Amino acid sequence: MARLLEIDGLEVVYGHGRKAVTALQGCSIGLDRGGILAVVGESGSGKSSLARAVAGLVAPAAGRIALDGRDLAELKGRAGAVRRRAIQMVFQDPEASLNPHHTVATILDEPLAVIGLGDRGARAARVAELMALVHLDPELLPRRPGALSGGQKQRVAIARALAMDPALLIADEALSALDVSTQARVAGLFADIRDRLGLGVLFVSHDMRLVERLADTVCVIQAGKVVEYGPADAVMTRPQSPYTRLLLAAALDPAGALADPRRLEALAAGAPIEEVA
Repeated sequence: MARLLEIDGLEVVYGHGRKAVTALQGCSIGLDRGGILAVVGESGSGKSSLARAVAGLVAPAAGRIALDGRDLAELKGRAGAVRRRAIQMVFQDPEASLNPHHTVATILDEPLAVIGLGDRGARAARVAELMALVHLDPELLPRRPGALSGGQKQRVAIARALAMDPALLIADEALSALDVSTQARVAGLFADIRDRLGLGVLFVSHDMRLVERLADTVCVIQAGKVVEYGPADAVMTRPQSPYTRLLLAAALDPAGALADPRRLEALAAGAPIEEVA
């Protein structure tokens, strides 16, 4: 499978001088075309900084990000704009990312108009395709976001990202604001989109259960550093990092029965989860 995204030695720093905070350092990972790479870790671990750097929302302090073998930092002007359209992002909160005053039809038509996709009829046909792709009823087109459910809003946000026909779709905690049943359905949508369009998905999450369901490859970040990276089945069933083991234990034990310090110590040392539960 062809390599789509290559990240080498990526570092993200916020602030300057003594107030500088390093959010990510020495990150080297990759994503194949048609693959789903999950980036996991606790809040503040640096996973969203990674996503934002790939999306071009923050400038790396060091390192290289390449899409289809081309360094994004070297692409300027029109070439840079075209490449950046190939990377689209779905944010955590659709309530904040969708204009509450626009209808669904306008939200989906707007990016098509910006890139100059045909006349109004051609754009309307493309909007209909996008609605079908994310399994939304076309009767929702005249509605505004406030009249939609949380899952419907996020599907509109996904459709808007797909309007640009990206090669890479970034989902930054895109399911965390949804209830559990809706999470499962929208997670299935990401897998369906990957299968139908053949694009790559960078899936940022703290939920190991969703990661296990979706990912081909998993990258675990702790305190700004990659502590585990590899095929999903290996990471999820034979984790090498104590931190990964603790994340998996938390997913299997939402009630917190493993929170006892002695149990956590045993778990991190390599004891099977079922023996310390």
